[in-house]
Amino acid sequence: LYNPATATFFLKNTNTAGNADIAFIYGSAFQSPVVGDWNGDGVDTIGVVDTSTATWFLKNTNASGNADAVFIYGFPNATPIAGDWNGV
Repeated sequence: LYNPATATFFLKNTNTAGNADIAFIYGSAFQSPVVGDWNGDGVDTIGVVDTSTATWFLKNTNASGNADAVFIYGFPNATPIAGDWNGV
């Protein structure tokens, strides 16, 4: 779950009702959240995309702090998506 007004992630380790197992702020308000295995370690982590500039800010941990990777990809106001497109 992601609250865009506060840039807060609420992550749960099980598919059950209840409180989040992890909650933290990352990025700025109204950026778009993305999730993926950015470093190939088999663990999905968070990121945000500033859609006004097409700038991606990716983390290799599910925590606040500086981005582990920052880059521009796409074009302004596009909808970001993430996935394993080649199965590697």
